[in-house]
Amino acid sequence: MIVFFSENKNAKNYLKGIASGQSSYVNSSSIAIAEQIPNSVVVELDDFCAFFWGELYLETSNKAVEFFKELLNSCGTLQNFVEVIKNIEGHFACCVVDKLNTNAVVFTDKFGRTEVFYSAIDGGYVLSLDLCPIMESKRPVQMNQMALANFFNVYGYFAPKKETIYQSVNRLDVGEACFITNGKISFRTEPLKLLKMEEMGESHLEEYADIFQRSVEKRASDNQNWIYLSSGWDSSSILSVLSKNHNKSSIRALIGNMDYSERTIGINKFEIDRARLIADFFEVNLEIVDFNLRVEDAITYFQNISKNLKEQHIYSFSSFNFYKLAEHVNTYGSKDSVVFAGEISDGIHNFGFSQSATILEHPNLEFREYSDKMLCYLFSPSFFELVKSGGFEEDFIFKSLSHRLNSYNADHYKNFSSEDRVKDFLLSMFVSPVRMPFSKKSVNGMLSSRGIEEHEEHIWQNYFAPLIKDLDGQNLYSFYLNQYNRFHWQGGSVRCFNAPYHQMGRRTTFPFWDSELYEFLQKMPENFGRSLEMRPTKYPL
Repeated sequence: MIVFFSENKNAKNYLKGIASGQSSYVNSSSIAIAEQIPNSVVVELDDFCAFFWGELYLETSNKAVEFFKELLNSCGTLQNFVEVIKNIEGHFACCVVDKLNTNAVVFTDKFGRTEVFYSAIDGGYVLSLDLCPIMESKRPVQMNQMALANFFNVYGYFAPKKETIYQSVNRLDVGEACFITNGKISFRTEPLKLLKMEEMGESHLEEYADIFQRSVEKRASDNQNWIYLSSGWDSSSILSVLSKNHNKSSIRALIGNMDYSERTIGINKFEIDRARLIADFFEVNLEIVDFNLRVEDAITYFQNISKNLKEQHIYSFSSFNFYKLAEHVNTYGSKDSVVFAGEISDGIHNFGFSQSATILEHPNLEFREYSDKMLCYLFSPSFFELVKSGGFEEDFIFKSLSHRLNSYNADHYKNFSSEDRVKDFLLSMFVSPVRMPFSKKSVNGMLSSRGIEEHEEHIWQNYFAPLIKDLDGQNLYSFYLNQYNRFHWQGGSVRCFNAPYHQMGRRTTFPFWDSELYEFLQKMPENFGRSLEMRPTKYPL
């Protein structure tokens, strides 16, 4: 989907130059739209024409197109339509134009899972689901230094949500829509509402289970469902729900064999062995795809997929593996199959501190998991109160882990105000490569001290500052999860999953990235696995 808007050019003629070969649907002197993407839908009504790519997750028997038409007819205005559709569960991008071709709106689902890139070009604006039509008009290409600072310094190789690595080329933010109204363009972002923690008990575990099962079921195919089975809690839980409600023959589990060197052929053998046991228990077939980086054509393979990766603004080594898995599904799967993955679960439950990786030196895995809980505690509401009051330096766990990681310089912070400490604490969660409160913001020498300061200030002003006035210990977890959509979930392991299927026109889904579940986990308290209590890191799951 490509939208071109211009106040002083013939949009139809201009679009021909940047979208040759694509189907053109709406043309006027100011707005032109073209599309050539699998699974796209065009819905024409008396007053509007809507271009929809992606899917809605509906629990009713209504088809998405009929549901879409009913919404459009009932809303009356573009503004009303955006407000309604953003509360519908789905993974999509949408453009709606009035029949006079003078007013339009472009937006995505409430989590911004589908990218819309945009840039001012030659007297107008181009909005597109990929970078190609924008970058073809950007000569010479200039780089966005703040996005590159994030890319090279933070785990996951990503630019924050609103940006790309290219100067003056942006992406719609989470909750943001682009309106074209009577010849003028504007961008409006829905204000984020932070939710407070609640006390939870046994009944909330039942509530969690019901929400999770609904999330899987409204995304599932009646014909065939694939699950990326890593052997961990996340994918195994999805498999259990699918097995409960669907014929076993319609479920296919998939894992990759990481064949990276002759010294250790199959470095994830323990995961494959465990995944076999889980697949056998649920009586489904486990299929194994080889990730062989030792063959001569591995580099050629990277070169072949690089065009699609660049168009989707993805720069990740793991893309090799994700494309191999997608090609297997595309070859052996049915056309209406759905591909499930357990991504998002680590972040949405415990902010990524659940991989037994905080302390690697000890052989006991249970102790290593508890070290993850200790690190998660250092970003808890309880520790946040110590940060504000200034008592955090005497906290036993902070002293232990900061000493071990050599990540805290007391002299640097001795003159900090409470507001300064809060700012540095929150930035540590999202832009520090160590992800330890008050840790070094660069450990690889890529950024100078000036670069670190400018990057931090850029992130603070553009992403954090608007929410700080409403922030307290009771809504801290909600703040984290709203920012995860703009930071860590822009990384390779999340966006690489969708990229090849986007190209193939196939359906993919993360059932942990669900509105109901997301709201529940924003309100989930410390003692549900997020702090020092004797419960596992993914206690509700």
